[in-house]
Amino acid sequence: MFARKRYFEKIEPFIDKPVIKLITGMRRCGKSSFFKLLIEHLQKQGTKKSNIIYISMELMEFSFIKDYRTLYDYIIKKLPKDKKKKYLFIDEVQEIPDWEKAVNSVLAEGLADIYLTGSNCRLFSSEFATLLTGRYVELPMFPLSFAEFLLFRQAKSDDTEREFANYIKYGGLPGIHHFELGDEVV
Repeated sequence: MFARKRYFEKIEPFIDKPVIKLITGMRRCGKSSFFKLLIEHLQKQGTKKSNIIYISMELMEFSFIKDYRTLYDYIIKKLPKDKKKKYLFIDEVQEIPDWEKAVNSVLAEGLADIYLTGSNCRLFSSEFATLLTGRYVELPMFPLSFAEFLLFRQAKSDDTEREFANYIKYGGLPGIHHFELGDEVV
């Protein structure tokens, strides 16, 4: 995984602050990987794995979470009873009906530092904005910039023109870099 430094620099001032960190963007632009990098960062800073709750609504493991009440109960059950800082990460939160009720409660009770991802297509509504107004900061995430594309491709400086053609042709979604670029594969 490559660190997306510009996003880390934007979210870093809000780590351990009493505000929900909401990372939004189109599917496959790197939100889940960014979460993993944030979790890795917290662990390197000394946070125990047991003090980090990670829920991904893309995994079958969490398919039992069907509503805000189940979400809240799961969080309460998983939170360690120690006095150390806790962190809550919920990936693709929009998949849980009325999720904001559980998240607002966790925030109001000061139980954890909260990080959420959501895909733009279903996350934002006027109701959502009303429910969380003043309680969140949004970090919009986009596909790779050309500079990030070059890092992902580990391109040499003399490959810039060819890599720009690849960038224009194949785009900047991070997952594409698991493949050799070519018309047959992509």
